Amino acid sequence: DRNLPHTFAKLRNIIARVSATDISETVSFIENKWNKFLPEVPFSYRFIDDVFDQQFSRVERAQKVVGFFTGLTVLVACLGLFGLISYFVAKQILSGSAYRIDLNLLLFFLSGLAVFLVGLSTIIIKVVKTAGLNPVDALKHE
Repeated sequence: DRNLPHTFAKLRNIIARVSATDISETVSFIENKWNKFLPEVPFSYRFIDDVFDQQFSRVERAQKVVGFFTGLTVLVACLGLFGLISYFVAKQILSGSAYRIDLNLLLFFLSGLAVFLVGLSTIIIKVVKTAGLNPVDALKHE
């Protein structure tokens, strides 16, 4: 029938059940029929069990990744719980200590200011030393 190729014009896939005996002969038979009805469309085939194997391997990989990150999450949660318990135990022990001091905001501000001044003075000293150097001497050593 001449109108048969127009019927298959939008055809993309055909699923066929084949027996396991003489698969190569069956595939060549299907390819001959395909080329007879749709010579302009190239013939290619896949077995559905190969497709399922590919999908299953993707699922297995995803399962391994999820399992790894689940274990990592549990580990981080356990570390957080350990830190919280340690904090409460240390607070309980130190609350009755004779050497207990009250911390105020001024202490943190002064220590931060001291760190800033040391850093700033280090930078200023390096800039002054570098500014006094001769650029030709610096290039000789490069």
